[in-house]
Amino acid sequence: LIGWAVGDGAEYPGAAPADEGAAPGSAGAAQAAQPISAAPEEAPGASLPAIPSEYLRELHFAYGEVVKAAGNGATDGWWLHGSKEGCQQYVSKKGPRGMPFCAKGSCLVTQKRDDIYDYMNSVEGMTKLEDMFESMAHVGSYDPSSASHLFPGVEVVRCDVVHMVFKSPGPGFPRGDNVTVSLLVVEPSGRGVEITTSVSHPRAPTQPPLVRQKVLMGQIVEPTAGADSPGCQVTLVQFVDPGYYIPGFLVTRKIAPDLAL
Repeated sequence: LIGWAVGDGAEYPGAAPADEGAAPGSAGAAQAAQPISAAPEEAPGASLPAIPSEYLRELHFAYGEVVKAAGNGATDGWWLHGSKEGCQQYVSKKGPRGMPFCAKGSCLVTQKRDDIYDYMNSVEGMTKLEDMFESMAHVGSYDPSSASHLFPGVEVVRCDVVHMVFKSPGPGFPRGDNVTVSLLVVEPSGRGVEITTSVSHPRAPTQPPLVRQKVLMGQIVEPTAGADSPGCQVTLVQFVDPGYYIPGFLVTRKIAPDLAL
């Protein structure tokens, strides 16, 4: 739908070659699983490759789906599941592209927008995810300005690709992994929107017996108005396709609400 806008960006520029002697698609050909860690800092003056056109299409689609879902509240197929630690939890059976796990959460926090994003992308913040992930490895970074034409008048801050390996959700369920590209934009109103969606990357091929999963998610951080309210309203939207069957009761009672938190 937006092919007219994204152009023919270079595909996977700068991808590291596979290990010598490793068969294509083997564990040795992919970047080894690493402990959860923050993305490395780019060297001063280093130039980043343009975002591939297929990534731009997926990010633009994900942005629209996340913003729409975040503003729906308990309407358009969403219903209020409950509250926990001051956060409202919502679930739905209506996800884009047939994704069966649909969850969102919203809460008011006292931190400033930039402090929230700095924390979420720090080593300390990422270690909070250790209950869900076995590993999270940074795969690559792209020039965020190459997405500016999709978001006119909006500051595009960064674009990164990561590979994540998930723990099994319970006995009898396989472990999964995914490769995602994330884009952070800051709108003129001050609202920050970070979009994450599944893609493919030559440095992180599928590695059986891991089940490749698909996600489409976003975090919206909107500063509250007024000098006496320095905090933000934070909304997290997640759509997940685990790649295998999980009973509906487990999704609505346990997994989806936990995702929204």
